[in-house]
Amino acid sequence: MIHSIFSTPIYEANLMLPTGIEELCLNLKNEQESVSLSNEGGYQSNNIANDKRFETIRGLSYTHTNEFYNMLGRAKGKEIHLSNMWVNINQNSHYNIPHIHPNSFLSGVIYIKVPKDSGKIIFNHPCDYLTYDWKEECFDDLNNSTTAPSWWVQSETSKILIFPSWIKHSVESNQSNEERISIAFNFRIN
Repeated sequence: MIHSIFSTPIYEANLMLPTGIEELCLNLKNEQESVSLSNEGGYQSNNIANDKRFETIRGLSYTHTNEFYNMLGRAKGKEIHLSNMWVNINQNSHYNIPHIHPNSFLSGVIYIKVPKDSGKIIFNHPCDYLTYDWKEECFDDLNNSTTAPSWWVQSETSKILIFPSWIKHSVESNQSNEERISIAFNFRIN
């Protein structure tokens, strides 16, 4: 018998995106300069959590994050609060380095435009020391969630992913000639 312990839940759902959201994201890029956090190249906006133009996206993030928190076993009386939200636009060869979202509870991403070959989101195993002794040559198949040092989820237009803020993740380099557009967000507990 094998017991699977300390699993990392990742929530995934398909969305109906509001009309014009891609253009709104591209216009935002023209309105404000990029911040530099996890992006290597590409564009990351300032916090848009209170921007009325993104109200529908904010509502989708609340709906699905609440659903995920309930599935995880929400403690009585605990509520979530959107702390920040931002637009990511990655052009050819742009990517996001491995990072976490400190001072948050649940984090997520809504994919607005995902061209073919524009990069997957990669989640690193939560044990930083896994690969010291559990090397590739020790297993016939590292393609399972128990022994893999990382796991990826295919990015798709109109998909939302939500995950614990402590899981280290990155985004592969955009190998397409089109922009890859997403909106990321963080929630805290009241």
